[in-house]
Amino acid sequence: MKRNVLVALSLVFAVLFAAPAFAELPKAPVRIGVVLPTSGAIAYDGNLALNGVKMAVEEINKAGGIQGNEIQLFVEDSAGIPATAVAAMEKLVGMEKVVAVIGDFGSSCTLAMMDVAQRAKVPLITPVSLAPKITEMGNIWMFRGCDNSAMIASAFTKWAVQEKKADKWAYIAINTDYGRGSVEAFNAELEKLGGKAVFTEYFNQGETDYYPIVTKLSATDANGLCLFGETVDLSRVVAQYHEMGIGDRMLIMDPTSGTFNEKFIELTGENAEGIVG
Repeated sequence: MKRNVLVALSLVFAVLFAAPAFAELPKAPVRIGVVLPTSGAIAYDGNLALNGVKMAVEEINKAGGIQGNEIQLFVEDSAGIPATAVAAMEKLVGMEKVVAVIGDFGSSCTLAMMDVAQRAKVPLITPVSLAPKITEMGNIWMFRGCDNSAMIASAFTKWAVQEKKADKWAYIAINTDYGRGSVEAFNAELEKLGGKAVFTEYFNQGETDYYPIVTKLSATDANGLCLFGETVDLSRVVAQYHEMGIGDRMLIMDPTSGTFNEKFIELTGENAEGIVG
């Protein structure tokens, strides 16, 4: 996470210094906005990203800032809701007069904010949003500090099919641009390798009851289970999967690493064992 944030901040600096107006910064704080979900269903993930931003900015400021100017952060909570993310973006560029914005976490929020960035001509840099279409839409004010789902899918799917012999996949994914885009990208690669999807189900952010989905999953002949979601949601999926007694029949995959953090292990315990990503 911190690496992605550092990449995002590096993009901020590259964009700013490419503009003639910023070649010589005035002696004043560099105002950078941040839009992340610090409340709501994916608050853990959003706060994890925010902590990374704060750590990176602290290190940069200790090293002298940008041309001797301290970075000043203006943080807004999107709660993982696109409309709230748009309002936060508008406040940052309109009232706070930030020179760039880092955000959001979820792809749907980032996509919603892109129009504001374009109208205001303020760079928007996401450190973690994975939906491929974010950087396929031709918005010159949009930047990404991480791989997208399609880039990850190419290498990961080949490994799962050829090395682990998992060629019949089930997908359980969050019903967002990130989840839908990831399923589409991974399934395209799976089909190229002769595999196929035998089960696909989407869930809403913050859902708690996954037993109906897992019950239907247990009746399939899938030998791979591919998950796309955030920490708390996926911890519930994995816990209820194991409660149903499906056991080790499937290779459980989290290729975009939504579960690789301390909170997920705390919530799932030994059920986290064996998940690959």
